[in-house]
Amino acid sequence: MLRTNFKNSVIQSFYDKFSDFSDTKNYLFIGKVTEWENDNAPPTTLDSLKEELDAWKNMLVCKRISSNDIVFVIRRIDWTYNTKYTQYDDSSDLYSETTPVNFYVLTSDNNVYKCISNNNGGKSQYSPIGTSTEEIITQDGYIWKYLYSIRPELQDFITEEYIPVEYLDELSYTDQRSLQLDVEQDAKANKNGSISNIKVTQIGSSYPFAIDYILGDNPERVDHLVQMNIPVGGTTIKFNTNSNISRIDNIYNDNYVVYIYSGTGSGQVRTITDYDGSTGIATVDEGFTDAVTTSSYYKILPKIQITGNGTGAIAIPVINPLTKLINSISVIDGGQNYKDVTVEIKTSKTIESEKTKARAIISPFNGHGSSALIELGCKDVMILTKFDKEQIQNLKFYNDYRQVGIIQDISVTGESQSSQTYTFDIENINSTTSMVLSGNYSSFLSIIQANPTLIVKQGSDDNLGQAQGTYSSFDTTTNTLILKTVNGKFLNYNPNATSATVYPLVIEDYPVLGTDTVYSNIVVEKSAPYDYYTNTTFIQDYSILGQNSLSTAKVVSWYPTFFGTDGKLVVKNINGKFIESYYNDAGTLISGENIIGISSVSTTEGVLGFTTDKVGIIKNVAKTEVIQGNDIFRATTTLTLTRPTGNTDLFTASDFAEDDNIKQLTTGAEGVVVGWVVSYDGTYGNLILSSTTGSFSVNPNYKIQKLSGSVYTTQEAVVSDINLPEVDRYSGKIIYIENIRPVVRGDDQTEEIKIIIGLWGK
Repeated sequence: MLRTNFKNSVIQSFYDKFSDFSDTKNYLFIGKVTEWENDNAPPTTLDSLKEELDAWKNMLVCKRISSNDIVFVIRRIDWTYNTKYTQYDDSSDLYSETTPVNFYVLTSDNNVYKCISNNNGGKSQYSPIGTSTEEIITQDGYIWKYLYSIRPELQDFITEEYIPVEYLDELSYTDQRSLQLDVEQDAKANKNGSISNIKVTQIGSSYPFAIDYILGDNPERVDHLVQMNIPVGGTTIKFNTNSNISRIDNIYNDNYVVYIYSGTGSGQVRTITDYDGSTGIATVDEGFTDAVTTSSYYKILPKIQITGNGTGAIAIPVINPLTKLINSISVIDGGQNYKDVTVEIKTSKTIESEKTKARAIISPFNGHGSSALIELGCKDVMILTKFDKEQIQNLKFYNDYRQVGIIQDISVTGESQSSQTYTFDIENINSTTSMVLSGNYSSFLSIIQANPTLIVKQGSDDNLGQAQGTYSSFDTTTNTLILKTVNGKFLNYNPNATSATVYPLVIEDYPVLGTDTVYSNIVVEKSAPYDYYTNTTFIQDYSILGQNSLSTAKVVSWYPTFFGTDGKLVVKNINGKFIESYYNDAGTLISGENIIGISSVSTTEGVLGFTTDKVGIIKNVAKTEVIQGNDIFRATTTLTLTRPTGNTDLFTASDFAEDDNIKQLTTGAEGVVVGWVVSYDGTYGNLILSSTTGSFSVNPNYKIQKLSGSVYTTQEAVVSDINLPEVDRYSGKIIYIENIRPVVRGDDQTEEIKIIIGLWGK
């Protein structure tokens, strides 16, 4: 069986073919002006050679598909009042194609939420709202996880059946994607392998000794108040003996927990290990981490024991206040890193049928929200291409069409060279600074030698010119400290300067995270920077090479920063895809690839020659210009018709009609009329043809014939000029064909074509 992960992976690979960095050029084509046998019920497209050849022959135009014309899409599921939604379950097929599962929703504010719990199969009464990284609990008991918001730029990709979903591959965003990025990073950092829900699989006997508030009562009942203050670390708690608490000694031992559900120290759960029924005093297994006071409210509940290869999960049962049966379980803390887990609801019962049983539902790898694209089972992309009014007018024909498709890597004439440029943020990895130290620096030196990843700075955080770097080496003979990955320039000590301009050395985040240690008794006698970026590090029209991707590009311009530790490199003519910095699935920042050299010369075999020096790391890649020039190309042939010698009759609009079949005498070349455009004075006309066969010839003796009924009749028209298609027929690979009902065109409309491509089936 093909898993959804496989389909997702394949569709991502297909999506990458439309990237600005891809070597593949993709085009949408339209064609087929003649009628189907039944225009209201087009024939099913066949995966046959004849179907492909016919598509080539019937083709009208091809339009370049840009990276902005394609998005990932998933099935649209609108949140609707009083509807039951399926909660996420790690043991269910959430991506069934035969029985679709509604486990996420789109709300009216274009936010997408995943259903974590449906409150024991209840109906949703309240739409989820908000963009918090934490789970959202609505008044109906549903638990939702915010995943992402559809930004305005993608509104056109929303249909009645599909909505867009995005894959984030940059380190920061300034639009709605920043919210999705926050969710992804939080999930990877804090919710990897968490328990998202615990489902009761068997309702056993009642728990008569459980203490909960009675249905209809105020939850914060006076008789559920803790009877004495408990300090941090305390392990003794006194319950109110005026409540319906049990008077039996040790009745709660090991099988029950105390849950502080409201007031000071709320949220804490502790196992009762000893209980005195006469005093209502219990001992718990672990000291309270937050103080509990007499303003705190408690519950005594059956213990949910969670065991597995993760840590930190805590859950409590939800007890029916009338029957004292456990109907559901509430997860207080999902913990982390669970892949295998068991749940036991502690009880003194020994008969299996009397035990309440449950199983844990584990979140996806890296947690809920770590990748909406994967979690929502994306296996489709939508391609949306528009023919605007100006483009339609330039084509000079308005015939309808009945076929659309996608073709790759065609040969075309008149396609402009891409003027697309990209800006690379480059970090200097070679820059170092040597500093001759004096003064009492022994403590400072011992710390950074033992912890070489700590950051060494100079000056205070409010100094905008603050320099910083990491330890490389220290020469005890010359007292010279070498720092690498330097940002900024360290300053020499000036004995004549005021104290305000003498910046001490600083170790960041030592010994406590967030604390800087200042060493004001260290003097930098002499500092010297090496290998800093200059204006000539990258030279216009030289080429660069990516170390890992082996991608190449040509330098347009270079702007180093003032300190020479990084800069912005503008390039063009990219071949391949450079690798920028990114966060992996575990939430770890992975550095981009190195640029390993530059060159302006070629070898005898035409391969660029590069140095072996690593010039810098690519932190970010941004598109800075769009493709200029023509992106729509004719697949039709245009014949310029004139009257034969001696014939002065003027052409009229009625001489040829759309879909007429025409033939040229002698050559036998044929075609179907797409459009007929007569000159303003009627002395000539342009006949636009599709489905051409044979070769038309410019010859004053070869007249044009038009099919009338079943017989061709000769017209008083000859070919004076031929404008061949811009698309070289059969030059590309057709990857998609769809037969559709006729689309009627006009000179005042914009046509929008949407195509869904996906992987379906087992």
